[in-house]
Amino acid sequence: MKRIGILNSFSYEADELKNALKHISEIEGYEIETIEDFQLQETISGAIWGLINLCDVLIAFVNHKNDSLYYQIGLAHGARKPVVIVTDHEYSLPPEIRGQRILSTSQRSLFNNNFMFQLKEAIEDATRKKSGYLGPRSEQKQYSVSLDFSSSRNFRDLFAAEGSRRGRLFERWFAEIAAGIEGWEVIESDSRRDRGFDLVIWNSQEDSELSILGNPIAVEIKAIGSMNSSMLHQFLHMSKKSGIKGLILATTGLNDKRTKNLLNRFRVEEGINAIALDRDDLINVRNPSDLLFLVKSKVRELLYGQEF
Repeated sequence: MKRIGILNSFSYEADELKNALKHISEIEGYEIETIEDFQLQETISGAIWGLINLCDVLIAFVNHKNDSLYYQIGLAHGARKPVVIVTDHEYSLPPEIRGQRILSTSQRSLFNNNFMFQLKEAIEDATRKKSGYLGPRSEQKQYSVSLDFSSSRNFRDLFAAEGSRRGRLFERWFAEIAAGIEGWEVIESDSRRDRGFDLVIWNSQEDSELSILGNPIAVEIKAIGSMNSSMLHQFLHMSKKSGIKGLILATTGLNDKRTKNLLNRFRVEEGINAIALDRDDLINVRNPSDLLFLVKSKVRELLYGQEF
């Protein structure tokens, strides 16, 4: 008999997950364990440790409100016990968590037949391997860049143009470089009819860091001095209206600390992950691999609050 432990979060979703597992166990014969079954333990930490050691597989419902669960997941990994992570908001999770196998309940119930089938398969897969935690899932395919890539212009050339022409050249330059990244499909907007973002990037590669920007990734390009507060709030409104979770904001000017602080606030308060690229970032971008490295560096800076 497989013993399935539910890591504690004291939430409504965790209770629903427990009920869904009980429904599955009626068919599969699982025994469901929770920390409530360890009432004789003097401390919560002792109950959690007992639960982890007893069970064959641990299940955790995680969202941005469950900081204590990250510690519990770490304990389970240290004990070499497999953990199946369930969430309703994958983009809000730290990249260390997103690097694991995740089952999303976004826009569906925990009692959805497809979700319960996926959960059962995840449990069976974890118990078949009997190897516990083996580290973050590997990226299935590494990014590569064509060695014969050649851009029709470089970033410095943009500053020889003035006004709206600089903006058009900037957008074409960025789109050309981004399209050279394997797995990125760049779609340009029709400025005559479309009032949306300048570019949209569909990323078909698995990347646990870039995934916090969602899919697709919106790109707004401005040949201006800097992104001011009014402009950033406008982009936030556009993102929320269109369901976009991540933004790349590029400018030929220089951003200041206020821009960085405002983007951090957007992430905490609105769940929008936005990175800003300015003149001093982009001037060293000569090929797609440079742009990819820059974007990933800015994502890490957003997540961890320091430059990489």
